[in-house]
Amino acid sequence: MSVLIRAQPKAAVYVAATRQHVGKTSTCVGLLQGLTSRLDRIGFLKPVGQESVAVEGGSLRVDKDVAVAKEVFKLDTCNYADMSPVVIMPGYTKRFLDGHITVESQLDKIRTSFKRITEANEFTVVEGTGHTGVGSIVECNNARIAAELGVDMVLVANGGLGSAFDDLALNYSMCKAHNDYITNIIKNAQVPVLYVPMTTFAAMEKITHFTAKFNPTDEHKVHACGEHYASHIDFDAILAR
Repeated sequence: MSVLIRAQPKAAVYVAATRQHVGKTSTCVGLLQGLTSRLDRIGFLKPVGQESVAVEGGSLRVDKDVAVAKEVFKLDTCNYADMSPVVIMPGYTKRFLDGHITVESQLDKIRTSFKRITEANEFTVVEGTGHTGVGSIVECNNARIAAELGVDMVLVANGGLGSAFDDLALNYSMCKAHNDYITNIIKNAQVPVLYVPMTTFAAMEKITHFTAKFNPTDEHKVHACGEHYASHIDFDAILAR
């Protein structure tokens, strides 16, 4: 796997995927791992979250990946509220359909959070949710959000041939409908990308299994995944101006 990301004025990249559990979060972890050793201020944002955890003494709920990113990589320049502006909790969709939540109110939260995070940091990693169409029911899918923010997209796809390319075609079409610029496609082969080195763990575990168990207290596992992915990323290209 070799990743080449075109640098852009906003110094940010949107990591999306063709489906769940194909390496999107792992790619973000790899980016954070490499960037934090090269820059002083790194931003992270997950515009729309689905699986939430309580933070700040239970006063706020954010996407679980946001908690991992902030705590493990010590992202002190990012506020939790900005890192996870929209979280789809039980009953959220009904409130949207009933008109209590509007498209513009969601986009305004996302744009405001993105602006604050990018202004406070040298580079920002934006993580999508599921495939590019996730969030369509509330009119805030990944393809639309990337276009709204004006951020280049990296699309992570599953390994394989037939179904992998079918997924790519569907997701690519949605992105092009929103005029997204897809700067790179990562086709995650099963070996070695979906496996961590034998020297890291007692037994080989698929990344699709252990990423679901990432938590802020398991820094060893997160950093092991990050180092594995970071070794395949061209950070000179990312940081080139």
